[in-house]
Amino acid sequence: MSTYLVAFIVGEFDFLEDTICNDLKVRKEQGKFALDVAVKSLPFYEKFFSVSYPLPKMDLIAIADFASQAMENWGLVTFRETCLLCDEKNTVSQRKQWISLVVAHESAHQWFVLLNICALQICIPNLIFVTDVTSGALAFDGLHSSHPIEVSVGPPHEVTEIFDAISYNKGAAVIRMLYEYIGDECFSKVLSLYLKKHSYGNTVTEDLWAALEEVSKKPIGKIMSTWTMQKEFPVIPVNSLQEGNNRILTLSQEKFCSNGKLSEEDKKVLWIVPISISTQSDPSKEAFKVLLESKNTEVVLNGVSAND
Repeated sequence: MSTYLVAFIVGEFDFLEDTICNDLKVRKEQGKFALDVAVKSLPFYEKFFSVSYPLPKMDLIAIADFASQAMENWGLVTFRETCLLCDEKNTVSQRKQWISLVVAHESAHQWFVLLNICALQICIPNLIFVTDVTSGALAFDGLHSSHPIEVSVGPPHEVTEIFDAISYNKGAAVIRMLYEYIGDECFSKVLSLYLKKHSYGNTVTEDLWAALEEVSKKPIGKIMSTWTMQKEFPVIPVNSLQEGNNRILTLSQEKFCSNGKLSEEDKKVLWIVPISISTQSDPSKEAFKVLLESKNTEVVLNGVSAND
């Protein structure tokens, strides 16, 4: 565990307390709603990661005038009051949703960041909680002044510069894309393997990609480096042609830029994009999966009628 995640709080606090199935105590000063979220989120993560929460308790503390929204100190998570406390009868649903998001996010940090430190540590806890702010991240990422998800950090003061919508929200969206590509069961198995192998140690991004490749047998490192090591994102136009009972789709990609001005170098940039295709008759089922690795690719869907 990193030393910056050690915390002591001294004071007189009122608190509520609850216990989950393995006698782990979860306590906080006020707010039944946030307590309920914490009690439900910890067992969820234990099951999903197949790694037990390693401490006997977890405190959630609301602090007045707290600069950050929350801080994932191990077993003693600190929150801005508005991110933890609420009046269950009068607080609007949007605020309750935000409190749920922050508490679940900080709960996930108790595994990632604390059991190991990884270059992509700020992306993983956002995995299941990608919200509508992703669109704002993409708006920022459409500027030439954007930056990749993964960047080198020199002097300590540069650390705060990378805690932005690109790292958190685009990073979360990219992880969600990866999750959909390899599937829930495989992703859960990978994270369990990764956490157990690197517990209480330092890691780099490539360690996570290696675990993903070991389990999924797919070129995860090759795919993800195009998303984490270069800025901006592609637009994917799709053209459709019907030939008898077959649908022919032509997929292409081009870097998106808000001002529409692409240099010749920009036009050469490529991403490896996992694409799932469904039909109108069965939109919940994947009819075809393809990796778009080049500027253009053609996909033939057999047995897809003109009306589907």
